[in-house]
Amino acid sequence: MARLITIGDSISQGFMSLAAAKTKNSYSTVIAKSLGLTPGTNYLVPEWADGGIPLNLERMFRMLQKYYGDDIWGPFEWGSAAIRISTLMDKVEDYYERGPGSYKNPAGVPGWHNLSSFGFNVSDAWEVTPQVCKVVLKDDEVDNFVGIPDNSFYRSAYRVLNPDNSADKMNYSQLEWIKHYAENDSDGLENLVIWLGANNALGTILDMSIDLTDMSLNDYKLLNDHFAKLKYNLWKPDLFEYDYNTLLDKVIGILDTPEHNSKQPNWKIFLGTVPAVTIAPIAKGVGEPAKETDPFYVITHKDINYFEYYTYLVFHREGCISGEVPYLTRAQAFEIDSYISGYNQSIKKLAHEKNEQLGTDRFFVVDTNASLLKMAYKRNGGEPYFEFPEELLELTRKPDTRYYKAEHNRVIEGGIFSLDGVHPGEIGHGVIAHEFMKVMGNAGVNFDSGLNWAEIVTSDKLNTVPLESVNEIYQHDKLVKLIMRLLKIFGKR
Repeated sequence: MARLITIGDSISQGFMSLAAAKTKNSYSTVIAKSLGLTPGTNYLVPEWADGGIPLNLERMFRMLQKYYGDDIWGPFEWGSAAIRISTLMDKVEDYYERGPGSYKNPAGVPGWHNLSSFGFNVSDAWEVTPQVCKVVLKDDEVDNFVGIPDNSFYRSAYRVLNPDNSADKMNYSQLEWIKHYAENDSDGLENLVIWLGANNALGTILDMSIDLTDMSLNDYKLLNDHFAKLKYNLWKPDLFEYDYNTLLDKVIGILDTPEHNSKQPNWKIFLGTVPAVTIAPIAKGVGEPAKETDPFYVITHKDINYFEYYTYLVFHREGCISGEVPYLTRAQAFEIDSYISGYNQSIKKLAHEKNEQLGTDRFFVVDTNASLLKMAYKRNGGEPYFEFPEELLELTRKPDTRYYKAEHNRVIEGGIFSLDGVHPGEIGHGVIAHEFMKVMGNAGVNFDSGLNWAEIVTSDKLNTVPLESVNEIYQHDKLVKLIMRLLKIFGKR
């Protein structure tokens, strides 16, 4: 039986510190273990060697700390550090473009149970296939010593959707894989997790600009392929709802059949909501905060902070005023969050409508956004009120959503997000798994065990082996520019 299948984007993939991916530590794998599944045996997930693709920031900073300690000073040391960073980048590029990690080399399994891949928006669930990826990927990549794997979005997607590089899977999208498991597994598909939609807005923060799908629904319907939508980073709510409704209808068409219902009468689908872009610490609020009513209607007991500007975490208000650094205004940030609020209202409405249509509860909403809003540190004026699992309250320091900072061999800020300031680390994934499992349990899913928090906390090396060299990003422009360039690549695919 396919007890758990997951489709999603970078978070579900286990993307951490700007690299795909620690899939074995993602919330999905954590849930699978509690269901009694064994990663690598009856819950198959991709593995990403050499730190992952395109470049693992934690690996890079640990290398810098090994050679230079927690303070890189002077032009000689920085010249040496730059060479080491370039060598690391070249090694990763070689591995994923021409080495064992190339999309052309079979991964040794016919298919995965976690089918998530970074950068996917809602319609990519059926529009992106290995064949689409092949349009972009080339067989004659040239070694670039100061580069990273090109077209990382498509390399990751191809590896996820066609792991054995077979001709018969060239048209397999995420939804085609759901159909595969529903039709070919003797016991059908029991639990499906879908967490998509973040990339219908996340690019606004990665780009610090808005490229809106400013068109009518009829015109949008003509953009019926992946490449036609690449220039946009923010979807109007009605267009998002159209895509999400299409997604749910396609899933119903696959699972609600006489054949599948006879094999698996209790199939269920769990839908994650879209996180607010202003929670991620990569988007640093600067300037005076203004109190606003929460556009998500989650924080109702007080007004919340929206800052004068939002810029990358190392920059300041003065740079925004002068136009020297990229930024979003308070009005733009509020508008983006308001759009995302519309997305989440659509998800909840559509889940209810589909259950009414089916005459039984098949769709269950996991309000991950509400959990993150309650957890957000600066948004809540330094007083977040999310109820962490009891096991995390026993830690020396409760994790928070600020950007990671360590001093004197201990973490003093952060702990939820990884070093890219966008994606959660292992402890953050544990919290997400906790939220999904509460809804799954209430929906009647039986777990063999609870979460293994000792294992989750131990796996989070940023917390167990603090990394003080990260503080270098506040001191060296060249390092900042490298990270910003990588974020742009991630945002633009």
